[in-house]
Amino acid sequence: MSTQLLEKWLEHLTDYGIRFFDPQTVLKPDLRQSECRDPYYAPQEHNHIEMIMLVSGELGLHVNGNWVRHHNGQPVVFLRGTWHSEHYLPERRPYSLFWLTSMPSALTFHHTTYSAKKGYGQSAVRLSISSPFVGKLWDCGRVDPPDRPRFLYLLMQCLDYSLKNDNLSTDDYHVSVLEQVKEYIDEYYAEKITLEDLAAMAHYSTGHLNALFTRLYGVSIYQYLSRIRIEAAARLLDAGNMLIKDAAAAVGFEDQLYFSRYFKKMTGRTPQEYARRERD
Repeated sequence: MSTQLLEKWLEHLTDYGIRFFDPQTVLKPDLRQSECRDPYYAPQEHNHIEMIMLVSGELGLHVNGNWVRHHNGQPVVFLRGTWHSEHYLPERRPYSLFWLTSMPSALTFHHTTYSAKKGYGQSAVRLSISSPFVGKLWDCGRVDPPDRPRFLYLLMQCLDYSLKNDNLSTDDYHVSVLEQVKEYIDEYYAEKITLEDLAAMAHYSTGHLNALFTRLYGVSIYQYLSRIRIEAAARLLDAGNMLIKDAAAAVGFEDQLYFSRYFKKMTGRTPQEYARRERD
């Protein structure tokens, strides 16, 4: 199934190209809000890029507040900050939708489905792939706005490389995704990071993701994030040229009081004591 999935993505990208939606995209609605009161999930936006490819059927697609019918196989990219969701059509037709998520050094795949008999569903078996082009794709997607032709080229290179090198095992999906979450925190700790955003990136519930992370690394996600931020703040204070409130803000702490308490818990000193020690 893994090989067929990547081949299908490449086939659709070659045949149909790719369509980009960004936070400014405004689509003419052809479904009423009253017809879409039961979406699979509440409309959401992320700080990472997600893509979809319709495999069968058709569905209602939410884009920045409007619901439209989606019925062709052209892959769609939701750029960062684009609100999106999915819904069955009023006719309650079945559909199957494959998702691709860009992460710092991997691409992950899963699929969502709907049938009138079973309702919404999500795949239990998932796929994570890596290639020399994945990091470049992630970096391309972080630029606002991204170079869209380059993004398409890099995406196709990622898929083609994985097919040719047969790195399609689903056995280590959990470990791969957790490594991606950890890598994301290590790189972007200074930005606003929420457990909800990380869970959306991994396509897990927040509780499940946190439990898996804790089991693998021995600390919860928030504990790890706070530790990384404190270590970064300590390095800034070591340099001796930054105010404590500025150091706290620079590593992602919005509450200076919380920062001071956690800093002392981690280092045994208050930030003031730590900074003073460095000057003495």
